[in-house]
Amino acid sequence: MAKKTRQEKDLARLRRQIEVLRAQNSERSHDYSPPPREVQEESKPGKSTEPPIKNLEIRKVAPKFIKADLLKTIVLSLAALAVIAALYLLRNQIPFL
Repeated sequence: MAKKTRQEKDLARLRRQIEVLRAQNSERSHDYSPPPREVQEESKPGKSTEPPIKNLEIRKVAPKFIKADLLKTIVLSLAALAVIAALYLLRNQIPFL
């Protein structure tokens, strides 16, 4: 059997997409109307707008939580390094390493 050409593959992909869209369209109720789009005014080059970063609400974290997280990270890191060092030192006594 001959290989499909790129055009045939593209047509098959588009046909599948159309089938999916038709199925999605038939599942939706016909009473549904999309919400009205908000009309945005075009920003003029002379008018500067607020950067979006100012719209974000930034909450401060209590220092005790930061200290607790750092302490936990240090303890876990030291434990992992201790296990690695023990395995390295005992590599001759452990048969499966």
